[in-house]
Amino acid sequence: MNQENSRIFVKPGSAKLSANLSNPKYSLNKKQRLANLAKLKNLAKLTVKATNHNYQAAVQRSARYPLDELQRRVLAKLRRRYSEEAYKDLVINLEHIPVFEKIEWLKEMDDKLRRKE
Repeated sequence: MNQENSRIFVKPGSAKLSANLSNPKYSLNKKQRLANLAKLKNLAKLTVKATNHNYQAAVQRSARYPLDELQRRVLAKLRRRYSEEAYKDLVINLEHIPVFEKIEWLKEMDDKLRRKE
């Protein structure tokens, strides 16, 4: 194996990239490292979120049927807070009110639930 062409051996006076980066003149301060780490975490989170099948399906449903998705989201959050009978009554009453009142109520509840959680 030729030492000149080998990646393991480095010519005298020329440092590897990692050695150059660890040099104090190139070192990042703590604030910059934390900012870079936050950017990486956010990028990873967005990548995972974008590749999640359930998330993509919810985004597409929301774009196609915004009122149905709003109702599903609100009722899913309320289901945990109500007893079985009270939840059943809520759904039945929600189906019997006029459409515009229903939309207004759903938007108000969505705003309240988003602020609370």
